[in-house]
Amino acid sequence: PTLAAAPVWPVPSQIFPMASWNMWRRRGGRVVVSLRPQLRLQSWHPECGSESFSTVSFEGSTRGGSVSSTLPLRSASSPWASPSDRRQLASSAAEASASRTEAIRDRLREQMFEEGANQHRTNMLSALSQRECDNAEALAIVGHLLYEGLLFHHKHFTVAISGLAKRGLWRAARSLLTEMRDRDLEPNTISYNAAADACKKAKAWQQAVDLLDNMREHAAAADVVSYSIVVTACEKASQWAGALAFFNQMQKVGLHPDQQSISAAIGACTRGQSWQAALTLLGESRAGSERPDLVCHNGVVSVCAKAQQWSQAVALLAGLQANGPAPDVISYNSTISACQATHRWQDALGVFRDMQTLTVQPTIVTYNTLILACWRAGGFWEGALSLLGGLRAQSLTPTIKTYGALLAALTPQARWVEALSLLGGLEDDGLSLDSMGWGTLVALLYASGELEHAKKAYRLAQDAKLLTPWAKRERGGIDLHGHVVLTALTALHVVLEDMLMRPTGRYFHDPSRDLLLILGRGTNSVGGRPILAPQLTPLLRKDFDPPLDLVPATGNFIAPTSMRVARGDLDGAWVIPSGHLVRWAAANSPGDT
Repeated sequence: PTLAAAPVWPVPSQIFPMASWNMWRRRGGRVVVSLRPQLRLQSWHPECGSESFSTVSFEGSTRGGSVSSTLPLRSASSPWASPSDRRQLASSAAEASASRTEAIRDRLREQMFEEGANQHRTNMLSALSQRECDNAEALAIVGHLLYEGLLFHHKHFTVAISGLAKRGLWRAARSLLTEMRDRDLEPNTISYNAAADACKKAKAWQQAVDLLDNMREHAAAADVVSYSIVVTACEKASQWAGALAFFNQMQKVGLHPDQQSISAAIGACTRGQSWQAALTLLGESRAGSERPDLVCHNGVVSVCAKAQQWSQAVALLAGLQANGPAPDVISYNSTISACQATHRWQDALGVFRDMQTLTVQPTIVTYNTLILACWRAGGFWEGALSLLGGLRAQSLTPTIKTYGALLAALTPQARWVEALSLLGGLEDDGLSLDSMGWGTLVALLYASGELEHAKKAYRLAQDAKLLTPWAKRERGGIDLHGHVVLTALTALHVVLEDMLMRPTGRYFHDPSRDLLLILGRGTNSVGGRPILAPQLTPLLRKDFDPPLDLVPATGNFIAPTSMRVARGDLDGAWVIPSGHLVRWAAANSPGDT
């Protein structure tokens, strides 16, 4: 595009990804960027080439001061580059890279003559080991050493492979094994392990497994390190079944697992949510020569917590307290989380008391989990507010999750006055409610019988663009998927109130059309059953006069004129029929109130 093209262009996210872009706008002779409040660039000065933008220079200001830069717009990956431009730019990039590599090799060759071959090799391998060079220079160094014949020992190649591994250059690291064979130097176990470690760091788990197979084919003995690398590579790549298979294979060939392999195997159990296997692994490891460390124990406590096996987590914690290694804050947090998730709030507080007795310093995660445990207790709101005071006494700063947990703890007992007073502390801490916090507050106000306050809170969340009842795809429909029941009911009150008042500048529903409600099919709920629809149906009849009914949406519903919805995509959708809406609107119109 040229400057004289369309007045509005989309902004590529790679130019300034941390800003919230809206669009480029051209006003008069300059291009101005319209942004949300985090950043506003004041003026843009494009430098136009003969055919298209090559760079763009900008000056602007942020809260931290002024900014200025020049950024390229033409690149092989640019959405504006034509196929011929891309080929030309890619070719130019390749030529530039080759030219730089050649320049580096010329410089290295001069250094070699100045330093002598042996000292030069030592210096180059040291540079690879200590990250003194970037990826391009590292590859040039390895190529230079190979070309000059300075790599001829297992140790030389192992150091070079390890240096490439540190930079994530696993393909180049693997290729050095072939270079070794070309020089009649058969890779040994250490060389293979260095190459496999490169694959592990790059999460190329399949290549790490291939190298383990190659070791067997070339009669290189795989050791504990070899298997540990493969087990860890599989675990990091979420291949938990493969990680456990290689861990078992290691034991079958007579090798005793080390801390790294044990920790990786337990991590695999965590990813696979197999707490029984994790407990078995821990028990077997205790009986072996290599006793599992605290990281391994914490991994097992964590997997039990995620599986809601609170009794197992508590037992493991007691074992650590009695026999060591001494539990840390992670051990306690995982156990408290297991108790909280299973409504064992008294046990969670008991673990917290043990934590204080043993002078283990709690974190904000500890307090957030305990406040949620107070919510699980059916609204032990006094304990929740006491914990807020406790964390402040520990010089900890509440987070948005802390306030969300506090609002949840206040909801069962309808403590709406205390909830509103919390908002003052929220501002003092420099925080603002997120969508979940607003939803919890709205539900709390509704449960307390404060419908007007609930509607006001919902509208504030709407203005902040954190909550909305309107569906994105089905314009004119309501999507209440992300709402709990009482928040969803409040959203309906807001929508129907707007339907009566017809506010200027805000969308409102036409009562002569059916109101589509997307409530979900219950795919992710326990038992796979819908949650919102069965609970909303009686509440709609109770809250509204005349009562409103929910009926399943079919292809015959009367959709708003702006709605574009496929008739076959109505599973999990319901409607309030237009007849009910017209009757309710007539009975509740402002003129009759």
